[in-house]
Amino acid sequence: MTILIVVAIIASMLGSILWVMPSKRDQDRMKIRLLARKSQLGVQLTHIELPDKWDKSTTKVKSAAYHKFRINKLKSMTDEVCIYPYEVWKYENILDGWYANKAFNLSESSQETLKTHFESFKAIIITMDCVSLHWDENGDEDDVEKIQSLLSELEAIEFA
Repeated sequence: MTILIVVAIIASMLGSILWVMPSKRDQDRMKIRLLARKSQLGVQLTHIELPDKWDKSTTKVKSAAYHKFRINKLKSMTDEVCIYPYEVWKYENILDGWYANKAFNLSESSQETLKTHFESFKAIIITMDCVSLHWDENGDEDDVEKIQSLLSELEAIEFA
């Protein structure tokens, strides 16, 4: 009888330990976040308010924001530049399926990054302080390098 009680207690403890352990998906996300931080990107779990097609209402969406902060603020920039993977009626089409409130050109590698991550990227917001990419972190460690390259290119564009 004592053996049965000891086995039940050990099984209960193992169940609790396994319940606390992060899943494989959570472990992968943590690896991606750690690599992003090593690549000089800020990582923040946040939400973003996305406009609808007619820019009348917004929808709050949870996302992970990867920030590339500017060393010097871009003081000539008065309004933020918003890039979305869907049509907003008054925004310009900068790439197939991608719309921005200001027109600009991207390199081939950045265009390819946007095309391949169409489903996981939610928005890119460019301000005088930083360039932020909001996404759902459906990717792997190779994607962090592509994101870092994209954010660096967007940071270098002088928006007036």
